[in-house]
Amino acid sequence: MTVLSLSVLVAILAVALYAIVSGFQPRLTLESGTPGTNKFQPPVGLTGPFVETGNDCVGATTDGPITERICHGTWTHPLGTDRWGYELTDLLVVGARPVFYATIVALGGIVPLSTTVGLVAGYYGGLVDDLLMAYIDVQLAVPAIVIYLIAHMFFGNSMLLLLIAFGLLSWGGIARVVRSETLQRREAGHVRSAKAAGASDAYLIKHHLLPNVTDSAVPAAFHLIAVLVLTEAALSFLGFHVAFQSWGMTIAEGLFYGPPLAVWWTSLVPAAALAVTVLSVKIVGDGLRDALDPREDRT
Repeated sequence: MTVLSLSVLVAILAVALYAIVSGFQPRLTLESGTPGTNKFQPPVGLTGPFVETGNDCVGATTDGPITERICHGTWTHPLGTDRWGYELTDLLVVGARPVFYATIVALGGIVPLSTTVGLVAGYYGGLVDDLLMAYIDVQLAVPAIVIYLIAHMFFGNSMLLLLIAFGLLSWGGIARVVRSETLQRREAGHVRSAKAAGASDAYLIKHHLLPNVTDSAVPAAFHLIAVLVLTEAALSFLGFHVAFQSWGMTIAEGLFYGPPLAVWWTSLVPAAALAVTVLSVKIVGDGLRDALDPREDRT
């Protein structure tokens, strides 16, 4: 399951990176050449109300009164379209961008920072520990989402703003976990022996303590990735539009601007993508915890 989830996560990140680098935009002008046509087209092999398509069904339709006609999906729009006529396949590609941003911030910024602070506080103790933990206590008392909402009033919608808020204010919990592990490991026999033999503090932290706390920091970071992805989706769902055309925004478009049961695919497809992503992140985090645990018996 870990390997499968990792493969899924890598594929999602690759799609997101492609959308970012290429500046990919969903297709709106379709074969008819008119922007906004072909709205609410059902996925291939499935059906939807003919009237919801604006009487512009691409596939075959059933006979009878217009209000009772059924539109059949075609390969022209494999996953269907939304109320604007955007391809759901394109919206899935564009909506994956926040996953890439969250992963980069968590693994590239939050993990190194929180691990360093936790190791330093746990190893040196004393005044250094007191000062760092006091700062973390203050940080944890101010939720990142509150800071984002306040900043939103002044700067408007911004994915960068959300990442900055969480990047600056959400690493305290991971630092505490690392500190707790460090406090236990620094008194281990092999650490004390190495210190008695003249090993430097930097050597002890790098070679004896860091390998023993990685199995706690990495899963916590992947949990934070899942929280970031869900937070962005929730904010976009509520209308903040942190990242334009993210999965949360697409889900809201389907629920609030069309009959949800009639055009179910407009919300179900991005919701399924969001659920698969979060599940994959959590499974990968748990798998890495087991793989990085130096106490794990692999014989």
